[in-house]
Amino acid sequence: MVEILSAVLCSLSQPCIFKKLWHLLQTVVMTSFVVIIFSISLVPFGTLDSTFFQSIPSDIHRVHNWMDNFAVTNSYGLFRRMTGVGGRPELIIEGTNNLDTKQWMEYEFLYKPGDIYKPPTYVAPHQPRLDWQMWFAALGSYEHNPWLVHLIYKLLIGQKEVLQLMRPAPFASPPRFIRVQRYLYHYTPFNASASLWDQPQKWWHREFQGEYIFPLTQDNHDLIEYLKKQKFFPEHTNVCTRPTLCDLLNIIREHSSNFSAVVMLWSLIVAGVLTSATLYLAFP
Repeated sequence: MVEILSAVLCSLSQPCIFKKLWHLLQTVVMTSFVVIIFSISLVPFGTLDSTFFQSIPSDIHRVHNWMDNFAVTNSYGLFRRMTGVGGRPELIIEGTNNLDTKQWMEYEFLYKPGDIYKPPTYVAPHQPRLDWQMWFAALGSYEHNPWLVHLIYKLLIGQKEVLQLMRPAPFASPPRFIRVQRYLYHYTPFNASASLWDQPQKWWHREFQGEYIFPLTQDNHDLIEYLKKQKFFPEHTNVCTRPTLCDLLNIIREHSSNFSAVVMLWSLIVAGVLTSATLYLAFP
């Protein structure tokens, strides 16, 4: 509003009547566009609050629907709607060698919630991609996350590179069956009447939401056909044109996998800060 009033005053201050009219016309046109854009942008942003969304005039909804194909406005923002409010959806990968026993063992990830007795892991500034993608997959279905089905297949064949992205597997050899279950995780409430030493041992409590991926086997025909359809098969083999460099990178990867990514990143950051401080003091 302040900008509009300033533009009007600036237009009226022009020495010539024609310049005044021309600047006023520009101000009116631009103000009209601003009002229209602001009004129709209320529709996508209004989805955050159902009460406000229903209070938006129907005329604004019609204009928004008419201009929607032009993508003039939309609900910008990476996370405009916070997830985890009322519970954090998590996918749990389980394996077994016998469906009749119903003794399923969970695959534990390095960072994301899984074991209800383990506290949240500090990761910043590291960005654990697999754990992050698992969280996104929990918000949808496997049809929108075919990579997860491929991950299950890799676990069924026991691929070493994939297993290294997770905590040690609960099986000495790949299990015959693997499934994915969805749970809703909540923090265990803090007991204000108890001391710190008498707090619940469980960091989380979870509610079963349903089966995300039914039990699969390595030789499941539907699984193989699905992966082919998603173009995961046939798998492409990377050919190393510089064997010496490849061997060096493999050695670095093998040794670095024994350390926490978070510790390594903070070590590099601290080393860089100390090096910069030393150079600054040595050469002021």
